[in-house]
Amino acid sequence: MIKPVKGRIQVSDILDRIEELEDELEVIDEECADLSTDAREQEIYNWNEENKDEYDELIDLRTAASDSPAWKRHGELIDSFWLQNIIKDGYEDYVRDIVEDMPYCIKDNISVDWEGVADDIERDGYFRVEFDGNIYLAEV
Repeated sequence: MIKPVKGRIQVSDILDRIEELEDELEVIDEECADLSTDAREQEIYNWNEENKDEYDELIDLRTAASDSPAWKRHGELIDSFWLQNIIKDGYEDYVRDIVEDMPYCIKDNISVDWEGVADDIERDGYFRVEFDGNIYLAEV
């Protein structure tokens, strides 16, 4: 399976890998056309042993994400947990700078729910794709 890089999976990488696996199977089918049924079945069995789980997983991901705007634009799927960390890392210093100029009585009572902020951003600007126990987000 294609692993996220910095919490992101490129749709084009998924499509390219599916095509690559389908091409491999097509080549096996063409090369084995003259072989006995048993030999042909053995070659297909070997391909399945190496690739079938990955192929099925990629097809399932394609099915789950194919309605997302990012899929249609060949964009990217973003791991929701990673998005929360990016939002926190990107805005925590900014919020800290704003709060720095406030009186102590206010400053001491401010806390930011980063998970809530990420949830709000996710809800407003992302299409949710649930796959294999993970939630991926695609920009709307």
